[in-house]
Amino acid sequence: MVKNYILTYCSGYEEHVYERFILSLLSTGFKDRLVLFIEEKDISKVQPFVKLFPGVVSYEVCTAQFHPITFRNVAYLNFLLDLNKDEVGDIFLCDTRDILFQLNIFDYPWDKLSRYKDEPSHHLYFFRECGVLGECKINKKWIFDFLTELNVDIKEMNRFILKRICCAGAVFGELSGIILYLRALNTLIALCPSARASKVYGPDQAMHNFIAYTPLLDDIALKEGTTPISVGFLDNKDNLVNHLAWGAPRFTSFLDEDGWIANQDNNRAYCFHLYDRVKDLGKEMSKFPQWSKFNLS
Repeated sequence: MVKNYILTYCSGYEEHVYERFILSLLSTGFKDRLVLFIEEKDISKVQPFVKLFPGVVSYEVCTAQFHPITFRNVAYLNFLLDLNKDEVGDIFLCDTRDILFQLNIFDYPWDKLSRYKDEPSHHLYFFRECGVLGECKINKKWIFDFLTELNVDIKEMNRFILKRICCAGAVFGELSGIILYLRALNTLIALCPSARASKVYGPDQAMHNFIAYTPLLDDIALKEGTTPISVGFLDNKDNLVNHLAWGAPRFTSFLDEDGWIANQDNNRAYCFHLYDRVKDLGKEMSKFPQWSKFNLS
């Protein structure tokens, strides 16, 4: 039987982080496969969910060899390469701590998404935020530090900061697209010592945007003799993932009268990300029954 997969690396969090992520997902009717990548110390936090939801919730124990924010991409690739590709549907890679679900993401109406008549679905989807890289001091620093490590000249760096921010915390695609994306990330991890450091934070976001805005995916497909993939970009208008950090101040994310995160068209997001970046939003959400049972702090 073909199963869709959600893969997330979540280690070292308090129990309520696992609880709200998992239970918000399962409340949408999700019956595919959630795989939590954890360290041995986290087993007791996730075992109750594995027992309650056998065949839906599972975990993989791994030991990060460098910072988990980049190492997770190594763990994901090794896991996916061991699967029977004929039994794998779509895949969602995502963060854990700051993502919550409102609708089943695998029920997303792709037929209504087409911008043009008969536009095919893409193999891989990236999610753009409502700001550009140059507007955010942190993103700008990450991308400049990363491109400096790759010996990219300043003119090329300045081209990047005019691009919209692509969030590394959510990626959706078919198996072929996700594997090629992870191969690209692993290639960059091998090239950049900072990405393999134990305490560094941020290279994953820089590498993600580098992949989004350069021909690297095509280059790796050509080098490996595999079929090139098609990449699509979604944002809060599309609402598969609604990013609130830039969306809230730019009115593409808001809390509706029923307590759901919606976009500028008043459509409920399938899932949302970075809600903790909006001041007092967790407090406001907690007034509604679907969120009051969780610790949103």
